[in-house]
Amino acid sequence: MLYHKLNSPLYNNLGILVLLFFLVNPFCSAQDTTYLKEIPVIAIKNEFAAIGKKVQTIDSTTKKLFIQSNLGDLLAANTPIHIKNYGNGAISTTSFRGGSANQTAILWNGFNLKNAMLGHIDLSLLPANLFNDVSIEYGGGSSTWGSDAVGGSVHLKTGTALKNNGWKVIANPNWASFGNFNTNLCAELKHKKFSSRSYFYSNANQNNFKYKDTLNKENPIQTATNAFYAHNGILQTVSYQFNNSNQINVNAWYHKTDRRLPNFFTSQESKRYQFDKSLRLTTNYNYTKRRYFLIFKNAFFNDKLNYNDSAIALYSKSSVNTFISELENFYQYHPKNQLQVGLNFTENKATASNYSEQQNKLTRFAMNLANKTNLLNSNLIIYTSLRVEKINFSSTPITGNVSANYKICNWLKAKVNFAKVYRQPTLNELFWQPGGNPNINPEQGYSQEGDLEFDKQFNKIKVTISGSIYNRNIMNWILWTPGASGNPSPINLQEVWSRGTESVWKLSYHKTNYNFGLTLNTGYCLSTIEKDLQENNSTLNRQLIYTPRYTINSNLFFHSDYFSLMVFHHYVGYRFTTSDNLNWLNPYHLLSARLATNFNKEKDFVNLFLAVNNLLNNNYVIVANKPMPLRNFEIGITIHFKRIKT
Repeated sequence: MLYHKLNSPLYNNLGILVLLFFLVNPFCSAQDTTYLKEIPVIAIKNEFAAIGKKVQTIDSTTKKLFIQSNLGDLLAANTPIHIKNYGNGAISTTSFRGGSANQTAILWNGFNLKNAMLGHIDLSLLPANLFNDVSIEYGGGSSTWGSDAVGGSVHLKTGTALKNNGWKVIANPNWASFGNFNTNLCAELKHKKFSSRSYFYSNANQNNFKYKDTLNKENPIQTATNAFYAHNGILQTVSYQFNNSNQINVNAWYHKTDRRLPNFFTSQESKRYQFDKSLRLTTNYNYTKRRYFLIFKNAFFNDKLNYNDSAIALYSKSSVNTFISELENFYQYHPKNQLQVGLNFTENKATASNYSEQQNKLTRFAMNLANKTNLLNSNLIIYTSLRVEKINFSSTPITGNVSANYKICNWLKAKVNFAKVYRQPTLNELFWQPGGNPNINPEQGYSQEGDLEFDKQFNKIKVTISGSIYNRNIMNWILWTPGASGNPSPINLQEVWSRGTESVWKLSYHKTNYNFGLTLNTGYCLSTIEKDLQENNSTLNRQLIYTPRYTINSNLFFHSDYFSLMVFHHYVGYRFTTSDNLNWLNPYHLLSARLATNFNKEKDFVNLFLAVNNLLNNNYVIVANKPMPLRNFEIGITIHFKRIKT
């Protein structure tokens, strides 16, 4: 179903793209100042949204150890988010706190990256090392980020990192098992008011990994065939700060993937191929003056997906264009109060043989109003927000948040968040023919979460313990079911109740030139069907398929001036593969080790990287009939040149 639903044209509308890049404030005036204050306005919306919620940031050392991985692998090893991986090099999506992949917002510099036809994005197509910062915002945030921010949001940031004038170049060639060669090259430049970051990446993988076929008693060790994939892309960021009040950022990101889709547990040769292409262009104008901050953002995304299966003469092409224009205003109208007023216009338009010209477009206009209040000497921060949307094709619920941070003492903090959340149906769910349902309603509901964090330093030992509890009730849950003439059709079929707990335990010992410790992340999730409109079904009070109740991530780490070593353990519990919970996949444990040297000299240096994945050579699957690789290795080099003025 996933690969049938997409089709696309070549990139055009160049005039629109040029116009888009010049939709910035015309009142910018240049000055001759060499050293300018950094404009902090970009992060304000993220800071507002994080109030009352658990937020996790992937630190730079961990990111360096996953230099060859994709975003899905990075999140699976370091967060309680369950990543549904359909095999090495295949699609990866999220199951965030018992939600579907469509209920997670993947935000790049504030823009939702989802494919508007599918409703989600494939995390295997996003290199982890591409982004300067990766952070996870847990809990409902629809009033801030719009549709999809139901279970949580993943924030990805790119931009220039240099603070002083100069330049640096980083090259990362890497080799791995299964005929994998991966390389990326990053060049950054800063000169007075101008800064630039160029990032190129390429990954070619024969992907001929070995796996165990437990049904084949004579020859259980098999090799994947027709599993080749290649990723290539380039991301260019340019920033210019006119003065202490005005700054503009421009991003251009092009990506393409060629994938062969293998057959497993059969002798039949696969003839399936998938080609993905995406073009993402954004502008971001920031203005700050005393107590007033403004952000004006525009984006154009084009996502193409072609799927071919010559064995059954299936050739599907699709394309979807997304235009986004957003204006955010922040005003400090009182020393303890800050007001946010935001406007957003989004248009999604699809081109595919299964769409009519009359029903292929979705336009949305939204207004967001929020207020942040500091009380009790800023020990208590309260955030309230409201979002109203108007959609050309269906009704949209009003959403909102009421949340708070409370600093009980220097080492104990409490957070709480109450939210109305929703997910807008995808273009496929609305318009795909045959089967699309223009009368379908958005998924909507309420979520609540609370978090208590203990963080205290005992001489050289630091202890961090946090516990979270969450509850979410979603109505109008959308499922594709057999319709007229046997064609699947989406309907508002179920109500789902998700609830659970998460914990973080971290113990670390710090000295001047080294530190070591242990981190443990646990997750427990019950996500059950409370109402189902299908007759004679056996799904009530059953766990959603592919939603594990238990997940555990832990790591032992040692960092010094010379090297970093981390040993990761990942556990995922039982996952049901049928809605009546009569069939399931067994739990699995994964153990891996990653080592990186840290020879950081004043100007130039060379670092080495080594990883061993699935150290215990376990046989496991994340999705039924999609085997994962046995023990495998990665090795790489980081070559770093820089000239920075101090």
